[in-house]
Amino acid sequence: MRLFLKLKRKDKWIIVFFIIFGVSYVSGASYVDSTFEGSSVKWPSALKEVDHDRILQIDREKIFLSFADVENYPSVLPENVVSVKIIDKTVDYILVEYVLKEGPFNATLSAKHIIDPYNSQLVEIIDGEAKGTKIIQTFSDDPSGVLINTKVTLELSGFLIPVSWIPEQSFIHAMDTIISAFYCVNTTWCIST
Repeated sequence: MRLFLKLKRKDKWIIVFFIIFGVSYVSGASYVDSTFEGSSVKWPSALKEVDHDRILQIDREKIFLSFADVENYPSVLPENVVSVKIIDKTVDYILVEYVLKEGPFNATLSAKHIIDPYNSQLVEIIDGEAKGTKIIQTFSDDPSGVLINTKVTLELSGFLIPVSWIPEQSFIHAMDTIISAFYCVNTTWCIST
């Protein structure tokens, strides 16, 4: 019985410590913020939108066709795309069911791809905990090759909410890794990000 009381008392001190720590942190941050004129404390916030440009030395049509070939995604990204099932397909529209994997987690989701050949691709998640997430990729000529602009608008719920708290630079690095994988499919020389 005495051990049980000690643990409860210890637990109370741990809670008191974290309350004091939290109040001290907020007070200290507010004080430091008030000492610098015209500055403000940057509190972390969830990612809602990421916009990123990448220039590759490759033919625009070639890299565009790689991104538009959704049936090939499992071989381009074998660690993340388990399978792809085409539900409906026309010249400029593809409805797909993906089975995705990240670490120990698997997720099945449906997405629609709206394709403007050699210019842009819109991917919109239409079900699940990422419903409403959009990825817009535009491809334009650049003196060095092709400029790929990727704009991601996140709409996450459920167990995917923690993804929105990833630092923006880490998210951009992941985007670069994916773009590099598609680039490597088309070249004998691969770049690393």
